[in-house]
Amino acid sequence: MKHDHSTEEYISEVQQQIRWKRARKIATHELADHIEDRKEALMGKGLDENAALSAAIADMGDPRKIGSELDMVYRPKVNLLLIELTAAFLILGAGISYLSEGIISVSQIISVLIGIFSAVVLYFSDYTVMLRHPLMIYFIHMFITAALLVYEARNGFEMIGYSYTFYFLMLFPVSLTVVAADLKNQHRKFGLFVFTCYAIPLFLTAFLLSSLPGMTMILITYMMLACFGIRKHWFSLSYIGVAVWIGLILAVVFGMWYISNFFHLSFFFTNTGDEFVQRMISDAVFSADMWGSSKFRIINNKEEFLRENYPFVILLNKYGYFAVGCIIALFVGLLAVMIHTARKQKTEIGKITAWSTFFVMAFQLLCSVICHFANFGSMSMCIPFLLSGGAFTVIDLILIGMVLSVSRHEDMIREWIRYKDRKASVSTNESDPINQWFYQLVHSKE
Repeated sequence: MKHDHSTEEYISEVQQQIRWKRARKIATHELADHIEDRKEALMGKGLDENAALSAAIADMGDPRKIGSELDMVYRPKVNLLLIELTAAFLILGAGISYLSEGIISVSQIISVLIGIFSAVVLYFSDYTVMLRHPLMIYFIHMFITAALLVYEARNGFEMIGYSYTFYFLMLFPVSLTVVAADLKNQHRKFGLFVFTCYAIPLFLTAFLLSSLPGMTMILITYMMLACFGIRKHWFSLSYIGVAVWIGLILAVVFGMWYISNFFHLSFFFTNTGDEFVQRMISDAVFSADMWGSSKFRIINNKEEFLRENYPFVILLNKYGYFAVGCIIALFVGLLAVMIHTARKQKTEIGKITAWSTFFVMAFQLLCSVICHFANFGSMSMCIPFLLSGGAFTVIDLILIGMVLSVSRHEDMIREWIRYKDRKASVSTNESDPINQWFYQLVHSKE
């Protein structure tokens, strides 16, 4: 093996053995420093610069062998179990829709295809962009949500309900989590107050939608992040800061009271619903047996109403507790995989992204179970993947795509973040020729 080539040629030959393009930069970004350190050590023993460089490169070993070993270490991870569970839910959802309605609608097929495309795009994307541009992502997200709210409320704010605005709100726990991490990095003295200012527009949007699940989701996300931030010293507390925060909360409560009176808002949770429907739901649930085919028959042409608003009740009544239990077991498996993915992450951005996506999925599942076995008037929540509308399916697949992206970068994300920081620093360091060469090398490969 010839070892008298330059440092650039040696690293280039190593990179040729690494198939994942992004991993090439991560796996080899310290090789130049190692060669330079070895060269200086050999020069200290009396070798001239050229001889020392050749000996340093020779000491590094066969570039093809090193590249092959690095290729084994730095490979994109594929969370096969998560993909298999998601595919099982999509197939199961299509089967349930067909058995319940006798047809799989074109809108459902289009929604699944859009969701799968979104998940694939997210899988191949660099999710750490949220860490580098959290406020930009938040404000773009907020702008789209506000525009949808204004459009959908053009005829009034009363009980807009589960609109496209609400679907965008479903993704805000992720944006809000990354904003909290960004405030932590800035060491703001009034960090809790600033973070509250970011959460208020989301809560008020859900309030205008008269969406109890939306308000609950945003409030729980805010409280968890605020408590976690205080515990981890993301947000420093002071008497002045707490006083300002309390004043802001009181202003929000007064603003909600004023808005509700001004727009004459009515809420889902103030409407207990039709007592007859509630009794029918209870009868359908308690008359179900282990294997389905219940003797209970839905009367007064209410089956279509229940199918649209409480499809889980129909599912339980027709197919029994065993079928529903199997579905719940699958959901437990899905959530367990998401928890396992979150716990395995080596960086803060990986953990908070995985945990926030898990929270949205778990919250949707919990709300769907609660809303499907009790009549809360007009309030309902779709079951993830199964008996859900097209927009909910897209949202669920987007969440899966984010978890897959986190899993894909699992073994290299810490080095990738360091590489991004180093690239930003070496680009401004004109005095170090090694840094100049390395910066040109990595950019020539992009």
